[in-house]
Amino acid sequence: MGSLPSILVVDDEPNSLFGICQVLTDEGFEAISARNGREALERLKTDPVNLIITDEKMPDLTGTELLLEVKKIHPHIPVILISAYGSVLMAVEALRKGAFYFFEKPIFDKLERFLSSSGKPSRHRRWKKKSTLSERRSPKNTLFPIS
Repeated sequence: MGSLPSILVVDDEPNSLFGICQVLTDEGFEAISARNGREALERLKTDPVNLIITDEKMPDLTGTELLLEVKKIHPHIPVILISAYGSVLMAVEALRKGAFYFFEKPIFDKLERFLSSSGKPSRHRRWKKKSTLSERRSPKNTLFPIS
């Protein structure tokens, strides 16, 4: 893993997973991919990340279930939920459960605008270095500060 901020992308649809990872790489991030929620939880054991983007509808764990699991073990990591079947109610529920943001698919243009408004890693003073595994267990460590 390099010094770029890393984003874990979780989606069971290969084309969507590849496309999102490509946008993130083009925007200057390190993209880490997982094909389902269980794989994402395994990746979190070894790969420190700054942000998680996860699809809602997946066969093993939904994005909301993954969000709830992540919040138990890494409450400081923001999670963005995405869905091709989104609704206002789904977005509100996701935010109530701790999601940082909710996007309807396709997300490519929305994601680029969101990342640009948040600041690219090379210009973003608020980004902190990735934590070590021991630092990630501390709830006061904020990897993706929200101001």
